[in-house]
Amino acid sequence: MYIRSFISLSFCALFYFPGSLFASSVSIQADQAKVSLGEKLLVLEDVEGTLTIDDILQPNTAARFQESGVETPNYGYTHSIYWFSLELTSSEDEALSKLLEIAYSHLDKVTAYLFLDAKEKEIIEFGDKYQFDKRAIEHRNFLLPINLPSRSSLRIIFRVETSSSMRFPIVLWGWEGFLEEDSGAI
Repeated sequence: MYIRSFISLSFCALFYFPGSLFASSVSIQADQAKVSLGEKLLVLEDVEGTLTIDDILQPNTAARFQESGVETPNYGYTHSIYWFSLELTSSEDEALSKLLEIAYSHLDKVTAYLFLDAKEKEIIEFGDKYQFDKRAIEHRNFLLPINLPSRSSLRIIFRVETSSSMRFPIVLWGWEGFLEEDSGAI
């Protein structure tokens, strides 16, 4: 996995996210063992494959996102690139440590753009075109540790490119819930 931090985003992009990118907020509590996120995702098909994260943050492009409405977004075999957007919020007094799982390891290239309270930008790249030992957690599925400070929000925008079927099963786990579920799946 390759992680790069970026400080330079335009002032406008940092402090003004288009309204539709915030329409899919999911409230996260400490005691949640598992939260399916697919229905809460906003989705944009990039048929030409030319959009960048800066384009996605522009109001005219962000307005084109649609609600997924399904637990596991599935678009079959396609040459399109898909963008998914999701916001996790916490009103807890303590920081939360969760695990984001994308349970389909055939995706070629996934880029996750993380915005904490719309002030920071971190980029995480993963997929089956990257070395397995470069993943944040070496596992058969894609796992991303999520640390959410108290009373904060985390916007995650995914860019997904693949030559396999475009499926995006996404779940947020509590660590204990994930370990229990995962040990039963082996």
